[in-house]
Amino acid sequence: MAVSIVIPTYNVAPSIAELAARISDATANYDAEIIFVSSDDTPQVIVHVGNTARLPVRIIHRSTPTGGLAGAVLEGIAASDGKGCIVMDGDLRHPPEMIPILLAAAASEHEDVVVASRNLDDGSSGGLAAASRHIVSTAANLLARAMLPSGRRTAPTR
Repeated sequence: MAVSIVIPTYNVAPSIAELAARISDATANYDAEIIFVSSDDTPQVIVHVGNTARLPVRIIHRSTPTGGLAGAVLEGIAASDGKGCIVMDGDLRHPPEMIPILLAAAASEHEDVVVASRNLDDGSSGGLAAASRHIVSTAANLLARAMLPSGRRTAPTR
């Protein structure tokens, strides 16, 4: 497996079918799998979608969501078969069409980690509908800038 797309889910069942279809389209030229990590009733929808998806779909259902979102991400990465992992939201705020751009950036720049950002010139904060999401995003961005050295900026999030 070349790439595993890890998607923590919670109350996003309505977007699962579209998300899986768009990921399938975006990864048509890649050896890929989708790993959904869920702690709600989303697995029922994922099973249905997985039966018709063009790429392998796996589910990790966590009856006790230890560690919240970060715990779900780590559990998905630990279970992945891919040489690389992409972590995406399950609510379509991270456009699957960015997957090939992220993979190309990682390959061409020989990077171990590539992060899309809505804060680049071509980026958009359209996915942050509520004011509270803007505030949390801004605070997280400031914290990350304070803690991490600045690096290359390759692929914006649309």
